Amino acid sequence: MNNINYAKKRIDLLKNELGEIKRIFISDEKGVFGQGLFVEFENGMNLQLHNKEINYQASEFIESEKQDINN
Repeated sequence: MNNINYAKKRIDLLKNELGEIKRIFISDEKGVFGQGLFVEFENGMNLQLHNKEINYQASEFIESEKQDINN
């Protein structure tokens, strides 16, 4: 089993403990996880979004904004 499957299993086990999203933030630090977009949950756990997900969400937001302007 590869790491992505193990990560999914861990998140599935923790999802009841994660609680609500506390904040979404951009880190400019070059620490252990490096720069990126993070989601912090009430329990203090942080998840970093993958670049492909960031690009997808940005694209969806831009398209939504375009539609709002055109309407």
